[in-house]
Amino acid sequence: MSDRIPTGFTEATVETNGAIIHYLRGGKGEPIVLLHGWPQTWFEWRLVMPLLAEHYDVIVPSLRGVEGSRALDGRYDAATMAGDVRELLRRLGIERAFIVGHDIGMLVAHAFAVRFPAATTKLVIIEGLLIGLEPMTTEFSRFPRAWNFGFNMTPDLPEVLTAGRERTFFDYFFNYIAADPASITEEARAEYVRAYQQPGAMSAGFGWYRAFPDDMDFIVKNAATKLTMPVLGLGGDKVMGGFMVPMLEQVAEDVRGYSLVDCGHYVPEEKPVELVQQLDTFLQG
Repeated sequence: MSDRIPTGFTEATVETNGAIIHYLRGGKGEPIVLLHGWPQTWFEWRLVMPLLAEHYDVIVPSLRGVEGSRALDGRYDAATMAGDVRELLRRLGIERAFIVGHDIGMLVAHAFAVRFPAATTKLVIIEGLLIGLEPMTTEFSRFPRAWNFGFNMTPDLPEVLTAGRERTFFDYFFNYIAADPASITEEARAEYVRAYQQPGAMSAGFGWYRAFPDDMDFIVKNAATKLTMPVLGLGGDKVMGGFMVPMLEQVAEDVRGYSLVDCGHYVPEEKPVELVQQLDTFLQG
């Protein structure tokens, strides 16, 4: 087993209706699914996984396109990727789970709760925006850091401009929107570059962004029917902490939130212990 994988976890793949999904699993207890963001992989949860495994059955998929997960049908919208997660859980014999998503993974987590509410025990949204709802069109769009949304959505050009420069490209985000850039370690940065340098991985990551029009339609269409399961919004106080609760109240009835102090966008790596404490308080409450 690779020394990249936390002790007590194993990895495997399953084929869903439209994808091959790689995942890690470890621990015992109620099932919890952790969904990663961009430009990261399951590896962003490595510090959180062993702590959660003390009390939960921890399942950590790779989104289609990276780390052994592949889109067989060429689709990258969040609702489709939520279907991947549901099929994975079915293959594991799991009917209900806590669903946690960060960044792009939070779009998948939200879509999972919308499509499969009976399978969602509780929902946790970490540092991300529901495309098409506030504050996307006002506060966030005014931030200089919002430029990459349009860049990543542009057809073809991002692949050309970032080929062989993945490290420089990724370092910009890790250095700019982490409260302490050192929290994204050299090991982690090298791991993400290795993963996204695999054939097709950069295009897949950009594909998650190019699917934003479909994601927006899905979110706006379903916003009127509010989620009824408990929802927690978590954000770093240096980035989206203040956005999370007002945003989620537009789509859910029972929302609570917490802003982590001295934290940027990469919560699982910047504040892993505090994150687990917040998850435990919410999930067991």
